[in-house]
Amino acid sequence: MKGKHTMEEYEVISIPVSDGTERDFAIMDTFEFEGQGYLAVSLIEGDEIQEGVYIYRYHNAEDGDVVVEQITLPAEYKKVTKFYEQKKDSVDVLVLGSSHAFENINTGTLWDEYGMASYVLGGSRQPSWNTYYYLKEALKTQRPELIVLEGYMLLYDADYEESSRIIKNNFGLKWSKDKIESIKVSAPKSQWAEYFLEYTQYHTRYRELSREDFLKNQGYRYYDDWKGFGCNLDTIAEVGTDVKQVDEVSPLYGKTEEYYRKILDLAREENIPVLVTIAPYFLIDEKSEKMFNRVGEIAGEYGDLFLDGNKLVDEIGVDYQVDNADDVGHLNYL
Repeated sequence: MKGKHTMEEYEVISIPVSDGTERDFAIMDTFEFEGQGYLAVSLIEGDEIQEGVYIYRYHNAEDGDVVVEQITLPAEYKKVTKFYEQKKDSVDVLVLGSSHAFENINTGTLWDEYGMASYVLGGSRQPSWNTYYYLKEALKTQRPELIVLEGYMLLYDADYEESSRIIKNNFGLKWSKDKIESIKVSAPKSQWAEYFLEYTQYHTRYRELSREDFLKNQGYRYYDDWKGFGCNLDTIAEVGTDVKQVDEVSPLYGKTEEYYRKILDLAREENIPVLVTIAPYFLIDEKSEKMFNRVGEIAGEYGDLFLDGNKLVDEIGVDYQVDNADDVGHLNYL
């Protein structure tokens, strides 16, 4: 996203990844498709360029900086709108969280192998305050027997996400007092009107419209049946970090912890047990693991179960050489 420098024959660019940090990538190629520029990049570890290529959109800013954007599905907040189509009290296991929830928790497997009717109601890089309002919205029509909270975004350490994530985590909600409150906590007051008047965020898309914009769910059939799960079939081999021995504790960011506790408080009020879990990912580091230890402590205060997948990779059988998806931070379906 920021400046570039040279690593032998390749230019190097720093790009934010799913854990909120920036990693260095070597630019392997650039190309254009339908007027949009794209980068093909490979992750750099130490002084070596790793195998595997990730694709990002990019454009050049007026100040000469390179602005890089993840390729995300324009219909992503359909995960929320599809939730409203579920029959009342038909969801036994409600899964909440970010992409680490909807990329890693397979609703089909839960049904086929365990007979659990589940739904993953999450959003890209979803902060805990949006998760709280998603839970409030879900409880208007569902009475799950278990809430599974994937806690990756409990690492988040700022008051507001960037605009595209605010859109994805709010626009799919039906208009209600809760949606208004969700928007208000998602953005500074000076920006509220931009998100209350939703059309201001997309009314300039006329030149981008394609046939898919007029198809049901933009032609993505899995929105019909996958119950919020996002299936990734591609693999990039990586090597994870062993954090099983990390037992120190670091505090969570104030606003993040406040809404994490609100989620657990609401579940307790509704007498619904919560499983707080951390899906394993190869980019885990000691700093993050110390914060996840705090996540576990707080869950324990409420008497809720906590499972940290980063400390259970051997028991789970995760092998990042074959189980890592091609989008830096998630597991694949294989």
